[in-house]
Amino acid sequence: MGFIQVITYFVLNFLGFLGFNEIWKRIQKPPPIDYTTIPGLKHADLAETKESISLDPTKPIIDISKHRGCIDSLAALTPTPTSSQLTLLLSDLQTYFGPVASLFLGVRYVVVLSTAVTINQLKVYENDRKKSVFPFAWASVILGDAYFWEFDRKNKGSEKVNRFCNNEHQTSLILNFPKSGNSFFKNTDFEDVKKYPQLTETYNDKLTKVEWLRRNMPCFVYVFEKEVDINGHKIPAFIPVLINLQSLNEEELLFWFKHSGFKEMIV
Repeated sequence: MGFIQVITYFVLNFLGFLGFNEIWKRIQKPPPIDYTTIPGLKHADLAETKESISLDPTKPIIDISKHRGCIDSLAALTPTPTSSQLTLLLSDLQTYFGPVASLFLGVRYVVVLSTAVTINQLKVYENDRKKSVFPFAWASVILGDAYFWEFDRKNKGSEKVNRFCNNEHQTSLILNFPKSGNSFFKNTDFEDVKKYPQLTETYNDKLTKVEWLRRNMPCFVYVFEKEVDINGHKIPAFIPVLINLQSLNEEELLFWFKHSGFKEMIV
């Protein structure tokens, strides 16, 4: 093969590649099966396309489906249903799937961030955070409780709010789904949550602020009104993002608690 033929061969192959690339870009392709590409607990019944995981934030998930998602994986962690299960789950997700993990709680797709490096990436999207979401009512937000999606800050000192958002109670709301699917704040009598300590009630001189936070708040929830990108993973708008507070050191923990906008909850 002569020199001219070799050159012609490579030129034609290159032009063929360019032509194929243009055709490929114009072809309508199906959406990715796993939109976020975030590793985590999966369920064969629940798709992870963008359309499937982008639920109406104003609609309770019990009105969409009674499917428990990955809740049974959480319930199996300890024999007694307590908030320690949530701490174990957060630890397991970080161990097995890394600092960005996902799971379905009911049919709600939830992202969990662990380590300061990943959590700090949220700072870029501060203007897109839905600040009316009450961060301590993580389970109620996941269930679709409108009261905590559009929380009135003047109610933050309410005894009922403090008891309702106690982590033991929040964990029980998830573990008992779908039975708890309509256990929203406005539907709940004060007597039903009176047995749970207030968020601020257990903080005293015997515990440092950091010890209190680690014991009582394994996580809190953020929601963003626009798509965000964490570690190259696209997270659609209105997906609950759980911040794993257990993974942070003392300085980072206090920073993110203050950043939540409700630092006055601890006296």
